[in-house]
Order: sequence, then structure tokens, then C-alpha cells
Amino acid sequence: NYDVVMFPGGSGTGEANALQQTGCAKVEQFVARGGGYVGTCAGAYLPALGYNKPTSWLQIVDAQIIDVDHWDRGTGSAQIHLVNSTNVILAGFPEYLWAHYFNGPLLGPGGSASLPDYEQDAVFVSDIHDNAPAGIMPGTTCMTTSTYQSGKCVLFSFHPELTPGLEQMDVRAVKWSAGKL
Repeated sequence: NYDVVMFPGGSGTGEANALQQTGCAKVEQFVARGGGYVGTCAGAYLPALGYNKPTSWLQIVDAQIIDVDHWDRGTGSAQIHLVNSTNVILAGFPEYLWAHYFNGPLLGPGGSASLPDYEQDAVFVSDIHDNAPAGIMPGTTCMTTSTYQSGKCVLFSFHPELTPGLEQMDVRAVKWSAGKL
């Protein structure tokens, strides 16, 4: 009786381990049948192409994790460039904005033959690299929308729900993925 499942920050591997293979299969079936998936930070790591065994149990977005070895990049305010002006989730937001970032994934096209390409909606402009090499983060995807069979997925590498003024972005992501926007 639900329209959308949301996965928050934390640990993508931890979320996969908590769900186990059977729970990940249930999430995949839910989205395939028309459910929505909204993932923020760790929740954006989880449905991308697997970078370890547990995260390979749920692969519903054709995105690869860039520089997964340095996932612990750091935290801070990241500048974001909204590159898809036609996305209804982003309507009314400025083209460039700042958002809370806490080690979210750097996303790139996955190249899967069995998954549809994601829509690149926003990219990082700034570079947070406290624990990572400099120069990798800028230009990588930080927000995607995509479909998986009959369902819709939204991934945020940053935290709109924790950034004053961006909360509606999260609300619209839920509505869009539920087919109500």
C-alpha cells in the first residue's frame, strides 16, 4: 500500500546488509511494479551498479560509483549546478546552489546493457577532498532521475532534506517518483 520507498544517508553497504539479498529483491520488485525509489547519500550508493557483493544485490539505476575507494571524501557545503532545466523536481531553484554534502557518491554513467540510462539533473561544481585526491568531484553527477521497468528512481548525492531552502526538492522527488508530479 505504499507508493515510494526512501533510503537515507548512512552506509550503502550497511543498508544492503540489513536488507540482505531477499530484501533487496523485494525493493527491486516493488520498483519494477511501479513503485518509486528515492535515495539520498547512502541511499544513492545502494541502487547503483554494485561496487561490492552486498550492493550488487540491488542494481536498478545505471550509474557507476566514481572513486569508490575514496568514499570518505569529507563533509561540507558543496556547490551544485542544476543542468536539467526541464526537470519538474528542480523547477524554481537557481541554476547554481549550495547543499550539505556528507560523503555521498560521485556518479557517472554505468553502461549497463539491461538498464536505461539515467538523466543527469545536477553536477558538482566544488571539490570536497579532505580524505581523497583533489579534482575528481567537479563535473560528476550528484542528482539523477531514471526509470526501472514501471518504476521511477531519484538519487541525490547531497542532502536536500538537510539544506535550508532545498527541502521541497526532496518532497518533489517523492511526488515525482510516485507518479504524482
